[in-house]
Amino acid sequence: MLGISIALIHLFIAVFYSFYSFIIPSVFLFDYCYFVFLIVLQISWIVFNHECPVSYFYKALHYPNYKCGETTTLDDFKEITHLFSGSDSDSNTDSNYYGELSDSLLTLCLLVSIMIAGYRSKIANIVVIFILFIGLRIVYQLLNNAVGWDSKKFLGKERYIRFKKWYVANHVEKIREPMNTGIIIIMLLFFVYITYANRKRLYY
Repeated sequence: MLGISIALIHLFIAVFYSFYSFIIPSVFLFDYCYFVFLIVLQISWIVFNHECPVSYFYKALHYPNYKCGETTTLDDFKEITHLFSGSDSDSNTDSNYYGELSDSLLTLCLLVSIMIAGYRSKIANIVVIFILFIGLRIVYQLLNNAVGWDSKKFLGKERYIRFKKWYVANHVEKIREPMNTGIIIIMLLFFVYITYANRKRLYY
């Protein structure tokens, strides 16, 4: 019961921030808080070894001796799809398909929502928002195979093979941790920037 409760809370959070700009009216303070949440979310993935914190709590509850970041799959979302499909098997093709489809839909809506919120609030330059919250997010997830993403499925077999060759040839593994630290620093600097640049709008 606790497991499905965690899964449903996670789903609610994911749906809310993915559809935020479609359901919440244009209020600067709300949009500011939305971007602060996105910053905290990105940093939390790195702190939790590229795993969603909510998914980690779910796995820690279900799997003895589970280590944070051991896998980045969204097992709690799988439980929801199995619940609605009436199957308890991880090999159920239909439930896995709908789970992956839903995750892709939420991701697409999230990217659109970020751009809408950035454009309407004018919290920062829209190009900077695109680079930080979309471009940097995709690069982060691909390089770390993180937060439920399966790079092989996302890129396709042939592109994945080329990607892995590039990854090894350029010794990306050696710079991955400094890169992730750099992402944290960039996100914190962006938080300072939007807070300072919009201080009058926040305080009045």
